[in-house]
Amino acid sequence: METYGNASCISTAIMSQEPPESSKARIRAYKKQWAKDNKDKLRARMRAYYLAHQEKLKARTNARYYANKPEIAAKKKAYMKAYAPLHRAQARAYLKQWRKANPEKDRAYVLRSNAKRQARCATSNFNGELLLQKLAYYGAQCLYCGRKSWLQWDHVKPLSKGGANLLCNLVPACAPCNMKKRNIWLGVQEWLRCRDYGVTVLRDTPQPAPHSGNAEKI
Repeated sequence: METYGNASCISTAIMSQEPPESSKARIRAYKKQWAKDNKDKLRARMRAYYLAHQEKLKARTNARYYANKPEIAAKKKAYMKAYAPLHRAQARAYLKQWRKANPEKDRAYVLRSNAKRQARCATSNFNGELLLQKLAYYGAQCLYCGRKSWLQWDHVKPLSKGGANLLCNLVPACAPCNMKKRNIWLGVQEWLRCRDYGVTVLRDTPQPAPHSGNAEKI
């Protein structure tokens, strides 16, 4: 059987003349060079193998992932923490280029994300009047910095983290604070300590009750 060209035949001849360690190194070098010179052939072979054993490979990958999930998550988090600051501009440029080159895929992704978000928001049970009352309760200003313009509604526990679209989970926030917070799930005090605006002490602003699920609380 041919393995990386005639590696099996060559390996037999080499091993008969050289010490085992030397012959192994020579074979590894040959295979490496063969793979470098035959990238398309190797890629096609690997693709064919994957398609023929797709379910088996997926099952093995899933089993390995769930057996080592904490370690994998920790390594990924450490990698992203080190990688992101150094390559943020590069990642943004790549994403912008990909969206421009794949408008249909990008639109499909946006539609799926919106559908998931709307499904999570299906529990909404408040109206405009209650929102205005809650806004007045907080002084019609951003809970985080006190700005009175560019106000939006921030989900204290983000929808992406399982938060409900209930009145008790909403607080007014200006657009800069809301975008800075993103989908971070922290208490108001913790968030003020973590953000970069220089505000380290919680303002004297009434705080909502914990996530009790009671939509009548403002």
